[in-house]
Amino acid sequence: CGGRLKFYVSVPRLVRTKGRQTSRVPMRRLRCSGCGAIHRELGGLFFPYKQYEAEVIFGVLEGLITCETLGFEDYLGCGSRTEIRQQAVAAAFSLLEKMLTEEKIL
Repeated sequence: CGGRLKFYVSVPRLVRTKGRQTSRVPMRRLRCSGCGAIHRELGGLFFPYKQYEAEVIFGVLEGLITCETLGFEDYLGCGSRTEIRQQAVAAAFSLLEKMLTEEKIL
């Protein structure tokens, strides 16, 4: 609706990073003053609806991270569900590009 976004609450988000590490990162939730809808502030670390940090996803897309890359054996593109994972990553990347071009990321 284009209303002003105001800080509402902070919630933890699980993020999978290099070396099989996971961490909980605080994510701000914002409420629209016009319609009351809740939005999450993504920043540069996150992709919408993905647990892997953006650096890992870009590494897979660019071919820098493969099943043979030490520390990433169980990450995207590895195992029996490779095609499904690659499609999911491509869809997330496409969504992020669309959001960036429409300037909807806070």
